[in-house]
Amino acid sequence: QVMHRDIKPANIMMMKNNKIMLMDMGLSKSVHEDNTVTMAGVIVGTPTYLSPEQATTDENIDFRTDIYSLGVSLYEMLTGEVPYEGESAMVVIAKHVTVSFPDCQAVNDKIHDNTTMLLDKMVMKDPKDRHISWDVLISDIKAVLNNDAPPSIVPESEKSRFRKVLTAMVSHALTLGIILYVATLAGAKYFNDLEFIQACHLYQTVDENPQLKYVIKAMNGIFMSKSKKVVFDKHALNEWYRAKRYIEENPDRINNGISILKNLQKRYPGSAIEAQGEKKIAELMDKREKEIAYEIEQLKSQVEMLSANEEYDVAKSLIENYQGVYRRETATIRRQLMARLSKISKLANQVNP
Repeated sequence: QVMHRDIKPANIMMMKNNKIMLMDMGLSKSVHEDNTVTMAGVIVGTPTYLSPEQATTDENIDFRTDIYSLGVSLYEMLTGEVPYEGESAMVVIAKHVTVSFPDCQAVNDKIHDNTTMLLDKMVMKDPKDRHISWDVLISDIKAVLNNDAPPSIVPESEKSRFRKVLTAMVSHALTLGIILYVATLAGAKYFNDLEFIQACHLYQTVDENPQLKYVIKAMNGIFMSKSKKVVFDKHALNEWYRAKRYIEENPDRINNGISILKNLQKRYPGSAIEAQGEKKIAELMDKREKEIAYEIEQLKSQVEMLSANEEYDVAKSLIENYQGVYRRETATIRRQLMARLSKISKLANQVNP
């Protein structure tokens, strides 16, 4: 019955007995306390982990603000970075309110879809769209830890229904033609057109069966009626516009943009955005290669200049503390530069001891 209002990694401590403790209760308050007395017009909390309602000093703030902050902490744990950055605290706070929450899989494509569904619900802009209680959130977390979809998002009854049909499809399918035949029968019996496609996506999420990608792509062009295909393409286009907006707003995060577009291709194969996605990915990859080449040339140039002035320690520090966007892509060249620098500095010390 207490709101912490400042949940963040720095306030989550693990004890020697592996128990987790929530620290720093300085901003906490009872959920029954009158918000208008203590909160009106005052922003409290850490900007990086602040919920939209905290940022707008909403008087109706409740426990769901802590769920949002915990979700931001989870995002940082999964990706190694915070969702929003800015030149000032107010810029970061404004982004929590106005900018779509970034896709964690765009940063780390190894994150499971079940985890992504859980996180997405925790960080919804509107508190009403988040978990309705801590118990429900805990139930979802336990499900994800057991490699299952969050029950508050994907009810078990629906998963069982989808599994029943799709397991039969895949287990009896020897060729793509048989898959289509079984799919048509199963779909006609259990689903309307759009539900069937959603079932395919869900089953692939839950059980990650690679055979289903053929079913999904084939269904888009053959099984779905024209009206349902229009709806499916509309969903795909909405996601496409969101992806384009993210890419435009974050020109320095090309890797994220590419990952987002690839995820869209997996989710909407054969849709209206497929060709556009391929073209945009090619553009981004070309831009990335040019930027990586430029970063490498700049790094080499700076190291050579410092080496020429015998500022070896400064050059080593430059390489070791490199924080550019393409840290992973330049890792090999930085190791090579460091090795070369070590040899040069060693020789210099021998000549001028």
